[in-house]
Order: sequence, then C-alpha cells, then structure tokens
Amino acid sequence: MLKQLGTALLALSLATGAVAAQKKRIEKAADLPRFSYQIKGKLEDLVRDDARFREFAAQVRHDDESVLAQYDIADKAAQRQILSVLAQLDFLEGHYEAADKRALKIRSLEEKPADKVLSGLQLRSMVAARLEVGNVDSPEYRAAVGRLLATELAKLPYPVIENDIEGAKSSAEIVGESLVLGNVRELLQPVVDKAGGTISSELAPGIVGARYALFARLPLKQTFIDTFTAYLAAHKIEKPDIWAARSVELPPGKSYAPVRIAVWDSGVDFSLFKGRIVQEGGKDAYIAFDRYSNPATGELAPIPADLQSRLPAMKARIKGLSDLRSNVDSPEASEVKNELSTLKRVDVMGVIEELGLAGM
Repeated sequence: MLKQLGTALLALSLATGAVAAQKKRIEKAADLPRFSYQIKGKLEDLVRDDARFREFAAQVRHDDESVLAQYDIADKAAQRQILSVLAQLDFLEGHYEAADKRALKIRSLEEKPADKVLSGLQLRSMVAARLEVGNVDSPEYRAAVGRLLATELAKLPYPVIENDIEGAKSSAEIVGESLVLGNVRELLQPVVDKAGGTISSELAPGIVGARYALFARLPLKQTFIDTFTAYLAAHKIEKPDIWAARSVELPPGKSYAPVRIAVWDSGVDFSLFKGRIVQEGGKDAYIAFDRYSNPATGELAPIPADLQSRLPAMKARIKGLSDLRSNVDSPEASEVKNELSTLKRVDVMGVIEELGLAGM
C-alpha cells in the first residue's frame, strides 16, 4: 500500500513538473502577449452598462487567465497587474472567495514592507463584509467594511504603513465619479478613437478599474475616509523638531573655503542660492533640458500667457494635494478636496492639465 502511495505521489510530482516545464518563461512585462478588444460606442457607456461590460470582461478574463496558465512570469509587477484585474472582476461578478485568494496571491508578490502588509486589505475587508452581511448596498455592509478594515489595520506596525494610510485617505477624499469617468473619457477614449474603435490589453485594466471604482469603491468612499481618519488620529504623534540642533549658520564676511556641490534633479530654484552659484563664462553653471530632451537656456518652462493669472490658484491646488497626502489639515487641502471630489465632467480635463503644469 505504501509502495502504491509512493508511486502515485511520484507520478503526481512528475505531472506537475511537466506542466510547469511547459510554461514559457517571460522575464519582463514587455514580452507578454498583447491583445486588443473591439469597442462599440463610447467607453463611458461600456463602463456603466452591465451587459456590455460583462461581454468585455469575459474577453479580458479569458486572455489574462490564459497568460497566467501559459507563461512563467518573472516580473512580479506584471503578475500583480494581471492578478489585480482578475481580482476586481471576481468581486464585480460575485466570485468573492476567488477575489480573496487573488488578493492574497498579490500580497505574496509584493516587495516593499508596507505593501507586504497592506496589499489587498481593502478588497479583502469588502469580501469579508459581503460574506458576513450579504447585501453590498446596505448600511450594514458599509459598517462591516469599516469595522473589519479597522480591525486589520490595528494589527499592523504604524511606522511602516503611516505614509500609505495617509495616501489612501487623501485618495478616498478626492475621488469622485467625475474623476473616475474623466480618465476614461478624456484619456482613454481618444486612444480608442485613434485606433479605429479598439483598445489594447495594456489599457484594458483602466476600463476594469473604472468599473470597479464606480460600483465597488465609490459607495464606500465615506467609510474609507472615516476609517483611515480614525486610525491616523489614534496614532498621531507630535514629532520633535530634529532640525534646530542640526542648523549651522555661516556669518558673511569670513574667509570660508568654497565647497562645490552638484545637484542632479528635476529642477533647482536658483533664487535660494543667490551669490553662491558657480560661474562659468560669466553665467550660472547649469545644464537644462526641455520636456522633449532638447538643451534649454531658460531656468523654467514658460507658462502660457493665458494661464499666467491662474498660476497662484494652480500652485495652491498642488499645495493642497501635498497637504492631503501628508494628512495636514490646511485651507488649501480642504479646498482641493472639495473641488476634485465634486468636479463637473466638463472641467475634468482642464483640471488634470493644470495639475500637470503646476506640478512641473
């Protein structure tokens, strides 16, 4: 009997090895097979319409699952991307246990300390709440998500996840239907139109993510905000100012030995270093390139004349986003939170472009 059992185990092992050996090794995401999907009508309608999205999702699922079955993917980020799409589809289609398993698989592929403990936490809390309560449209479901998420967060090391929770809170505060669909309408739709009504598998996750955000995450917006806010408040620590003891002043008028420092960055504000910039040929010594990688002579990219008057408001919006990200309660943070979460659809693209301009 033992001999038969050993023979069976050996056969199973060999069979498993044969299946693994048949998978084609892929080292990087660029080598993954590509697919395309025919789109009828507008992407926004596809995201909203149950029947149309179901048909689209079936094609995406088939292709993603075939890739996982046929290829041994070394690139963990590529694996996580495919699994994330499938996990979102699982949840949207009511395959809750499958979504939970995929979330755990994604977590096992994470490489950063915070991601190793936070990955999939919100989705798994949603799955657990759905299995506990049943009706995802009920107040009981939302309460269960918040309670289960708070319970899991309490087990995690605050210093490791603090920044990520602050980011998750700010994301929940600014996301709204206009932003979700604005990305689909303003960024993805032009690509589809240019491609003759097709969308590539590289961009398909944006459609799945929009549907997931619209119907699974947005109804939980306030739940996430309240949960993350309470967690951060409970762990808030007034950190000592460590910089005063490190401050050094060099009074003018003394003979100091010059020290040359080179700064390699996306930009330097020379006005902070007046009189201390190395000179070459009577000019400040710097090398700059424009957005097209061509040599540039000016220190700043020019702001279009018709947007000059908008610059203070754009900079305030950037500050507000930075404050939100750092859990700082400021007037700018409150203003940008309200503005972005209640955007009108006609204003989405303009705001996105202004954010990009002011950020640069």
